[in-house]
Amino acid sequence: MTQLTVTPLDSQRLHERLQGHGYQVALRGGLLECMWQDLPFELRVMGGDAPFLSITACWQRSLPPSQYSRLIAACNTANLEQFLPKVYPVKDLAGWSLRSEVIVDATCGLSNQQLDDHLSVAISANIETCHHLDRLLS
Repeated sequence: MTQLTVTPLDSQRLHERLQGHGYQVALRGGLLECMWQDLPFELRVMGGDAPFLSITACWQRSLPPSQYSRLIAACNTANLEQFLPKVYPVKDLAGWSLRSEVIVDATCGLSNQQLDDHLSVAISANIETCHHLDRLLS
């Protein structure tokens, strides 16, 4: 049986891990920004002594304020139908957009393999959800 070395998670470790996999990542004050399949992502470690990892996809569309109730209905349906990611509306300059987010509890630390697995699942789930909502709200 292989033993996993579990180590604390912080922004620097996350940044180094992503770069080690060849991803182009910008680190801005604890927020990591990168792209997957033309979808911008924000990753952050938050929570201090009890850290959580937030992996958030930023939907590329904006809907006018008149479409807010339609956006809310789509978010509610997505959140009812799937365990993750969680989807929520955000106000932007043009009206309303959405975020798709997976939160990972890293309180006890993560091995590199666990971190890679969480990132893979979260990124894939966020991309699929954003593409699904894109089709639904077109």
